[in-house]
Amino acid sequence: MKILKNLYPSLYAPCIIIENVKVSKSISQEIIDLENEVRKKYKLDDLINNHVMRAYRDFFWSIGIDPTKERPSSEALIRRLLHGKTLYRINNVVNAMNAVSAYTGIVFSAFDLQKIELPVILRASEGHEKLKIIGGDEITIPRDFPILIDNNGEIFSATVYRDGEKTKVTLSTKQLLLIAYIPTPIERAYGLKSIKMASDLICKVSGGKVVEKQI
Repeated sequence: MKILKNLYPSLYAPCIIIENVKVSKSISQEIIDLENEVRKKYKLDDLINNHVMRAYRDFFWSIGIDPTKERPSSEALIRRLLHGKTLYRINNVVNAMNAVSAYTGIVFSAFDLQKIELPVILRASEGHEKLKIIGGDEITIPRDFPILIDNNGEIFSATVYRDGEKTKVTLSTKQLLLIAYIPTPIERAYGLKSIKMASDLICKVSGGKVVEKQI
């Protein structure tokens, strides 16, 4: 079965389904180790010239977001670590995804698959759609912004910007939909390597198993 239909040409969006995950509040040593690797890998002064960071910044400009005010999530995570903080402690699945996002620079989303009707569509917003984002606020999505819609017509993500409250990963989540968002200048092979790294770490910390991929 097709997981995702991509109608947004400037974003490559490989995705993976992971089942039998056990979501918990635990913090694994693997995530702590990866945080330390991020601190070794990057320097604050070099981020602006990193080709992955630059690709996301340019993409943000193209969809009307000022990346100096609203940073791509992967860059924000890297900066958080380089300022001596840890990543946000959400749950083992989201923590693993965020750690790999910081390490690779790739932006991911993870969703509770039991609250999504497949296949999903990635397309441009028409400019009037609304989404209740994680944290509870409702936003109106700008025109031409990349959004995810499930087979029931429900919008559940403003992709690289904000994800929906309804489909977030919680302690009751058993099945995951993991998606990477790869702007055109980033090599597809690097994107695939990154999402594999993310799914591997999620499976390791949660006991989950990859059951389907669309690359």
